[in-house]
Amino acid sequence: YNPIAWNLKSVHYPMGRNLVIEYEQDTYDKQLVNANFPGGIGGGIRVKKLTYLDNDNFKKYSTYTYENGVVTFKPSKQYNVVYTPYALELPSPNPMYSKVSSYLYDNDDQLHTKTVHTFDIPDPLTPDDYKSQEFSLGEFLKIENIEDPQHYKFNGERRSSSTRSAVVKSNIGAIGRTLKVEQFNRFNDLISSTKFHYYH
Repeated sequence: YNPIAWNLKSVHYPMGRNLVIEYEQDTYDKQLVNANFPGGIGGGIRVKKLTYLDNDNFKKYSTYTYENGVVTFKPSKQYNVVYTPYALELPSPNPMYSKVSSYLYDNDDQLHTKTVHTFDIPDPLTPDDYKSQEFSLGEFLKIENIEDPQHYKFNGERRSSSTRSAVVKSNIGAIGRTLKVEQFNRFNDLISSTKFHYYH
Protein backbone atom coordinates (compact mmCIF):
# COMPACT_ATOMS: atom_id res chain seq x y z
CA TYR A 1 0.00 0.00 0.00
CA ASN A 2 1.46 3.30 -1.12
CA PRO A 3 -0.46 6.27 0.36
CA ILE A 4 1.34 8.73 -1.94
CA ALA A 5 -0.32 7.09 -4.95
CA TRP A 6 -3.74 8.09 -3.60
CA ASN A 7 -3.05 11.75 -2.92
CA LEU A 8 -3.30 14.89 -5.02
CA LYS A 9 -0.16 15.31 -7.13
CA SER A 10 -0.84 18.43 -9.19
CA VAL A 11 -3.31 21.26 -9.72
CA HIS A 12 -3.90 23.00 -13.06
CA TYR A 13 -5.41 26.49 -12.77
CA PRO A 14 -7.68 27.99 -15.49
CA MET A 15 -5.18 30.79 -16.25
CA GLY A 16 -2.48 28.24 -17.04
CA ARG A 17 -0.61 28.09 -13.78
CA ASN A 18 0.36 24.69 -12.40
CA LEU A 19 1.09 23.46 -8.91
CA VAL A 20 3.06 20.24 -8.43
CA ILE A 21 3.02 18.53 -5.02
CA GLU A 22 5.72 16.18 -3.77
CA TYR A 23 5.34 14.07 -0.64
CA GLU A 24 7.53 12.09 1.73
CA GLN A 25 6.87 9.68 4.58
CA ASP A 26 6.11 11.00 8.03
CA THR A 27 8.69 10.45 10.76
CA TYR A 28 8.52 10.83 14.52
CA ASP A 29 11.09 11.15 17.29
CA LYS A 30 9.02 10.17 20.33
CA GLN A 31 5.86 8.40 21.38
CA LEU A 32 3.63 10.48 23.61
CA VAL A 33 2.67 7.67 26.00
CA ASN A 34 6.31 6.83 26.76
CA ALA A 35 9.29 9.04 26.03
CA ASN A 36 11.57 6.00 26.25
CA PHE A 37 10.04 4.37 23.20
CA PRO A 38 12.08 4.87 20.02
CA GLY A 39 10.96 7.01 17.11
CA GLY A 40 10.51 5.75 13.58
CA ILE A 41 8.93 6.17 10.17
CA GLY A 42 5.19 5.96 9.68
CA GLY A 43 1.87 7.54 10.41
CA GLY A 44 1.19 8.81 6.90
CA ILE A 45 2.76 11.28 4.51
CA ARG A 46 3.61 14.98 4.56
CA VAL A 47 4.33 17.63 1.95
CA LYS A 48 7.98 17.77 0.94
CA LYS A 49 7.89 20.33 -1.86
CA LEU A 50 5.45 22.59 -3.73
CA THR A 51 6.45 23.82 -7.20
CA TYR A 52 4.61 26.64 -8.98
CA LEU A 53 4.90 26.96 -12.78
CA ASP A 54 3.32 29.57 -15.05
CA ASN A 55 2.88 29.84 -18.83
CA ASP A 56 6.27 31.53 -19.23
CA ASN A 57 8.04 28.66 -17.47
CA PHE A 58 8.72 30.90 -14.51
CA LYS A 59 9.19 28.67 -11.52
CA LYS A 60 9.23 29.15 -7.80
CA TYR A 61 9.01 26.46 -5.19
CA SER A 62 8.77 25.84 -1.47
CA THR A 63 10.43 23.07 0.52
CA TYR A 64 9.41 21.97 4.01
CA THR A 65 11.23 20.64 7.07
CA TYR A 66 9.64 19.14 10.18
CA GLU A 67 11.00 19.03 13.74
CA ASN A 68 10.20 17.18 16.97
CA GLY A 69 7.69 14.70 15.59
CA VAL A 70 5.52 12.97 18.19
CA VAL A 71 2.85 10.25 17.87
CA THR A 72 0.47 9.40 20.71
CA PHE A 73 1.33 5.70 20.40
CA LYS A 74 2.51 3.24 17.76
CA PRO A 75 -0.26 0.93 16.49
CA SER A 76 0.77 -2.69 16.07
CA LYS A 77 -0.81 -5.95 14.96
CA GLN A 78 1.45 -7.90 17.28
CA TYR A 79 0.17 -9.30 20.57
CA ASN A 80 3.19 -8.36 22.65
CA VAL A 81 2.50 -4.64 22.51
CA VAL A 82 2.77 -2.24 25.44
CA TYR A 83 -0.54 -1.21 26.98
CA THR A 84 -1.54 2.35 26.14
CA PRO A 85 -3.32 4.03 29.06
CA TYR A 86 -6.49 5.95 28.24
CA ALA A 87 -6.06 5.25 24.52
CA LEU A 88 -9.69 6.18 23.81
CA GLU A 89 -9.10 9.66 25.23
CA LEU A 90 -5.99 10.30 23.13
CA PRO A 91 -5.78 11.68 19.57
CA SER A 92 -5.23 9.27 16.70
CA PRO A 93 -1.58 8.22 16.23
CA ASN A 94 -0.71 10.66 13.47
CA PRO A 95 2.60 12.53 13.77
CA MET A 96 2.42 15.98 15.32
CA TYR A 97 5.29 18.43 14.89
CA SER A 98 6.27 21.24 17.20
CA LYS A 99 7.92 23.18 14.37
CA VAL A 100 7.43 23.28 10.59
CA SER A 101 9.61 25.47 8.38
CA SER A 102 8.95 26.42 4.76
CA TYR A 103 11.62 27.80 2.42
CA LEU A 104 10.50 29.80 -0.64
CA TYR A 105 12.91 29.86 -3.59
CA ASP A 106 12.70 32.01 -6.71
CA ASN A 107 13.29 31.09 -10.34
CA ASP A 108 17.08 31.22 -9.89
CA ASP A 109 17.00 28.74 -6.99
CA GLN A 110 17.82 31.55 -4.58
CA LEU A 111 16.19 31.51 -1.17
CA HIS A 112 13.63 34.29 -0.87
CA THR A 113 12.04 33.85 2.55
CA LYS A 114 11.82 31.31 5.33
CA THR A 115 8.66 30.93 7.41
CA VAL A 116 8.68 29.00 10.69
CA HIS A 117 5.44 27.80 12.32
CA THR A 118 5.58 26.72 15.96
CA PHE A 119 2.76 24.50 17.25
CA ASP A 120 1.56 23.50 20.70
CA ILE A 121 1.99 19.78 21.33
CA PRO A 122 2.30 17.82 24.60
CA ASP A 123 5.57 16.65 26.06
CA PRO A 124 6.09 12.86 25.99
CA LEU A 125 5.46 11.04 29.25
CA THR A 126 8.02 9.11 31.26
CA PRO A 127 7.28 5.94 33.30
CA ASP A 128 7.39 8.05 36.48
CA ASP A 129 4.43 10.07 35.23
CA TYR A 130 2.19 7.01 35.61
CA LYS A 131 2.93 6.63 39.33
CA SER A 132 0.72 9.58 40.20
CA GLN A 133 -3.02 9.34 40.80
CA GLU A 134 -3.39 11.89 38.01
CA PHE A 135 -2.72 11.16 34.35
CA SER A 136 -1.75 14.44 32.73
CA LEU A 137 -0.78 15.71 29.29
CA GLY A 138 -0.22 19.22 30.50
CA GLU A 139 -3.23 21.45 29.88
CA PHE A 140 -4.56 19.15 27.15
CA LEU A 141 -5.79 16.22 29.23
CA LYS A 142 -6.04 15.55 32.95
CA ILE A 143 -7.54 12.38 34.42
CA GLU A 144 -7.72 12.19 38.20
CA ASN A 145 -8.41 8.78 39.70
CA ILE A 146 -10.35 8.93 42.97
CA GLU A 147 -10.60 5.97 45.32
CA ASP A 148 -13.14 6.11 48.17
CA PRO A 149 -12.65 3.34 50.76
CA GLN A 150 -15.72 2.15 52.70
CA HIS A 151 -15.76 0.14 55.92
CA TYR A 152 -18.78 -1.78 57.16
CA LYS A 153 -19.84 -4.76 59.19
CA PHE A 154 -21.49 -7.88 57.74
CA ASN A 155 -22.71 -10.69 60.01
CA GLY A 156 -20.64 -9.16 62.76
CA GLU A 157 -17.47 -9.13 60.70
CA ARG A 158 -15.64 -5.96 59.79
CA ARG A 159 -15.23 -5.67 56.06
CA SER A 160 -14.06 -3.04 53.63
CA SER A 161 -14.55 -2.10 50.00
CA SER A 162 -13.84 0.87 47.83
CA THR A 163 -15.35 2.71 44.92
CA ARG A 164 -13.26 4.18 42.13
CA SER A 165 -14.13 7.08 39.90
CA ALA A 166 -12.31 9.40 37.55
CA VAL A 167 -12.58 13.08 36.75
CA VAL A 168 -11.67 13.81 33.12
CA LYS A 169 -10.75 17.32 31.98
CA SER A 170 -10.14 17.25 28.25
CA ASN A 171 -8.81 20.01 26.02
CA ILE A 172 -7.60 17.64 23.30
CA GLY A 173 -8.89 19.95 20.58
CA ALA A 174 -6.18 22.47 21.50
CA ILE A 175 -3.36 20.12 20.48
CA GLY A 176 -1.60 21.44 17.41
CA ARG A 177 -2.76 25.03 17.72
CA THR A 178 -0.40 27.66 16.35
CA LEU A 179 1.80 29.39 18.92
CA LYS A 180 4.03 31.51 16.72
CA VAL A 181 4.74 32.35 13.06
CA GLU A 182 8.10 33.90 12.18
CA GLN A 183 9.34 35.07 8.80
CA PHE A 184 12.98 35.55 7.84
CA ASN A 185 14.61 37.05 4.76
CA ARG A 186 17.27 35.32 2.69
CA PHE A 187 19.94 36.53 5.12
CA ASN A 188 18.08 34.88 8.01
CA ASP A 189 17.10 38.24 9.50
CA LEU A 190 13.78 38.19 11.32
CA ILE A 191 11.34 40.44 9.48
CA SER A 192 8.05 39.57 11.18
CA SER A 193 6.80 37.61 14.16
CA THR A 194 3.24 36.82 15.23
CA LYS A 195 2.40 35.19 18.56
CA PHE A 196 -0.95 33.63 19.38
CA HIS A 197 -2.59 33.58 22.81
CA TYR A 198 -5.59 31.43 23.73
CA TYR A 199 -8.09 31.84 26.53
CA HIS A 200 -10.14 29.04 28.07
